[in-house]
Amino acid sequence: ITGLDFQPDFVWIKVRSTAGSHYLVDSVRGLGTGDSYRALYTEGAAVEYTAENDQLRSLNHGGFTLDDNTDNSFYINRSSDTYVAWCWKAGGTAVTNNDGTIATQVSANQTAGFSVLTYTGTGADGTIGHGLGKVPAFVIIKNRDRAVEWIVKHHKLNSGHVIYLNEQDTQNTASGSNNGIINDLNNASTLSLS
Repeated sequence: ITGLDFQPDFVWIKVRSTAGSHYLVDSVRGLGTGDSYRALYTEGAAVEYTAENDQLRSLNHGGFTLDDNTDNSFYINRSSDTYVAWCWKAGGTAVTNNDGTIATQVSANQTAGFSVLTYTGTGADGTIGHGLGKVPAFVIIKNRDRAVEWIVKHHKLNSGHVIYLNEQDTQNTASGSNNGIINDLNNASTLSLS
């Protein structure tokens, strides 16, 4: 796929002509144990897929490269199907960010107000550096190795509330080790988690 004016750091693909998963990859998580990028799928709480073949092979200047997608049910390049792909440019190669109490690996594009980061949770309240240099308006967090909900915080949600990307529920105050919460968005350097 070509035609972008940049090399994407985050790609979200969805098949439009049949039922199929939302497919998300990024440069920070990189390649899995197979020949394709580590993938997350938004319609459920599943863990990260690390060894998929026949999916997204590379993020290139101007676009990305797909394989033939014949060996699995996560449709991103089947013959005759139509697709949409959203692409974002973060900051390229991730760097360590120690702004919070939990270190992150972050790729940030401060001009665009977009970043991708990874971190290892501690099981306790903490803060993570997002690299934006301004207060974020919208945050999505997904646990990559446990089957739990996608936690979403938007600056227009009620204080202390989140929504779940993979659910149809209204805003929720759930907290704790299974779901967690992103506290109110109010810091130009860090996100507060509890």
